[in-house]
Amino acid sequence: MSTPGNGTSITHELETHGWSNEETAAYEAAIEAVNGLVGAYTAVIAAEEAKAQPNREAVDAALAAQHRLAREREALRSTDHQQIAEARARYSALAREVRPETDPAHPADGNRPKAFDDVPTATVYDVFAETASRLIGLLMARAQAGAEAEQSQQWQERAHAVRAATRRVPARDRDELLEQIAQWQSDIARLESR
Repeated sequence: MSTPGNGTSITHELETHGWSNEETAAYEAAIEAVNGLVGAYTAVIAAEEAKAQPNREAVDAALAAQHRLAREREALRSTDHQQIAEARARYSALAREVRPETDPAHPADGNRPKAFDDVPTATVYDVFAETASRLIGLLMARAQAGAEAEQSQQWQERAHAVRAATRRVPARDRDELLEQIAQWQSDIARLESR
């Protein structure tokens, strides 16, 4: 990318910043915590819109919260260690509170979440992506907290495997999306119960 007048790349004008592995993991976990909360609001929207008479106020409130969270995510700074730590704790806790009582990812028949029966596949994909983000955030938090380098590496590898699955699963393969959501929700529940 270059500026109009001189042909110089804009990226050449940026200052360098060295992130430590700990800063990188903490920042990524904070971003994923925000994404997990966005995903919780996506689940609220999907559950509400699946009803015969959706509550538009609840949907609008969830959409407004998602827009607010996007701005808050942009404001996170990797070098502000206190902000990052507070964000991770706050957004993770809020995600647990926001999730609807009838969580769409709880299997109703086999691995297929029943609450998604009347939800468009595009929305299922959004929940898939947000569930992956939430799981990655939890795994990266574990990687950062790992006392030994080998243990930390194992958590990071699990996070990378989730990322790989998000690229592997086709966005229109509804059954595989639902199966993966159910699996990841199970993984999240196990991690949160420890």
